Amino acid sequence: MLVFALRWHRSPSLRGALGFGVASGATLLVNSVPLLLFLALLVQSVARSKERRRAAVGAAAALLACGAMLLPWVARNYQVHGGFVPLRQNTWVEIRQGNNPKGSIIQGLDSLHPNVNAQERALYREMGERAYEANGRTDALAYMEANRYETAQRTAMRTAFFWLSDLFHEGVYGDRTWA
Repeated sequence: MLVFALRWHRSPSLRGALGFGVASGATLLVNSVPLLLFLALLVQSVARSKERRRAAVGAAAALLACGAMLLPWVARNYQVHGGFVPLRQNTWVEIRQGNNPKGSIIQGLDSLHPNVNAQERALYREMGERAYEANGRTDALAYMEANRYETAQRTAMRTAFFWLSDLFHEGVYGDRTWA
């Protein structure tokens, strides 16, 4: 995505804008986090351009190309989930797995996640994905509200783990070991 953005910014063209849009759409299908970066790059390309109209046409082309890449997935989600679910449905399921009485900083075999927990998988199948997600939101928010100190502590631990664990490969935080 960034390589295509740089190419388009260095040599503005409709083809470059379309390439940036397609690459961004492919990236967003894998991970929705860069969506804000994509939008910021579009705004920046128009704001910094001396030829704003041409830049706006390129940004619109990139936006349409990205949308065309995402459209089949959005249509699939609408059909499967019975409503508008643009890219990702499981945010609250992931938040809940670390914010519950058994929560940890990384997913373990005892996590409350349907990928590793048979009871949660059965509940997921019984409720359906949208209801299970809504339930995860309710549970996670209730836990975080009732356990503010532990939530802050786990957030700090997760941040340290994800930003520093590659530097050390192993580490100990308190009495919990990460590997």
